[in-house]
Amino acid sequence: TIQNELRVRLRMHASPSEPVKYLTLEIHNLADSERVLTAFFHFEALLGSAPRETRKQLSYEWFPGNVLSVHNTFRNSFTTSRALFGIVGGADAYAVTRAEFYGHPENLRAPAALSRKGLSSSIDRAGEPGITLSRTVTITPGGTVCVPAFIGESDEYAGLAKIVKRLVTADPEKDFRSLKTHWKQMPRPRVSTPDKSIDMLVNQWLPYQTLSSRFHA
Repeated sequence: TIQNELRVRLRMHASPSEPVKYLTLEIHNLADSERVLTAFFHFEALLGSAPRETRKQLSYEWFPGNVLSVHNTFRNSFTTSRALFGIVGGADAYAVTRAEFYGHPENLRAPAALSRKGLSSSIDRAGEPGITLSRTVTITPGGTVCVPAFIGESDEYAGLAKIVKRLVTADPEKDFRSLKTHWKQMPRPRVSTPDKSIDMLVNQWLPYQTLSSRFHA
């Protein structure tokens, strides 16, 4: 996407070695002047079957780097499971309610957080849950900046701090290269037909779709 002299791309990938998904926001400055921008990542944590059932059952725990651990305290299954939300390198600020990001009443086209400075970085258990993380970046003329966020999962509460530290200091680019190598080297049947689109479908897309959605998911 190109808008306001910025080229923006969002890449998402699931790590081949850890239960984490990276969302890498790449911003390229096409202008002749320096730009100071704030990137926002907003997540709706479900941790259950339906938002109306779980939205009042979520508890939060803060970790260095403004990483948030979210736990459904009234869950009957996966009782030790916690979701992790953060930005690699640390977030500048965070919020845990929809109202702080979207405003009240909610404005989905122009969220309130985009027109004011900063987030509260406080845990408000009274509002409708919605996790927002922000990072302010400076981009030189013609320069590119990447802001990688992550969504993780862990059942090990005792070692949660170590997991968070590992994710905050992770290298998503190295992880992405490892993922591409993983899929390229994976043994699978191959076909060669006069139709190259069929070859790509059978040799690449269908094995990926089957393994990712039927096994890894």
